[in-house]
Order: sequence, then structure tokens, then C-alpha cells
Amino acid sequence: MTNYILLVDDSQDIHEIFGLHTKNAQLSWRGFLNPLQALKFLDNCSKLPSVIITDHEMPEMNGLDFRKEILNRPNLASVPCILLTANQLSPDELRGLNFWKVVEKPISFTQLLSMLPQ
Repeated sequence: MTNYILLVDDSQDIHEIFGLHTKNAQLSWRGFLNPLQALKFLDNCSKLPSVIITDHEMPEMNGLDFRKEILNRPNLASVPCILLTANQLSPDELRGLNFWKVVEKPISFTQLLSMLPQ
């Protein structure tokens, strides 16, 4: 992976654990607790992430709406996105969002890292 992983999850614990696992795997990452802050960052960054990992249930904006916002930005639309969810989502809810993967929680971080696009 050449760039970095962007993690969007409202749980500080998830960020701390993810940070430990990515450090052990020698992967770069950037994290946001708020999807609106992540979008602001993405709109202004010079180097796009290799993959975006987003939680589904978050305050202010859920992962599906976050993905829609990404797809509305031509420079971001091709970045693979993984959705983490504790909920069963219907095909209708996911239609047109083109997630790289939809992963049901709980999931081990080792398993999650193995799912990243190469």
C-alpha cells in the first residue's frame, strides 16, 4: 500500500487499537472521529488515501451518507471504501455505493487489515 489508510469511526478505542495494529504492520494511517471532519480533510489534502475504512453508525453522518459524499467528489470516487457495521444492511441500502467490502462487526483487526486492497 503506497499511501495511507483513512479511518473514520466515532470510537476513540477503535482508533487506539487500529493505531497499534497498523504500527505493527508498518502501515500509515490517519483517523477521524467525525465524518464531517474527514470530508474537510479529504477536500483539502494533496495525497489521497489508498483506502477509506468507515463505521456505519456515527453521530452527525452515518457511513452510508459519508460514502455518498465521497462518491460526489470526482477526485475521491475511485478510492476503495470499506464499511464496518454491526447492523445487517439490505442490498437496497447499499445499492450504488460501491463499497470495496461491507464487514460485519465484530471483526479482528488482523482480519480487517488482510482485506485491504493491494
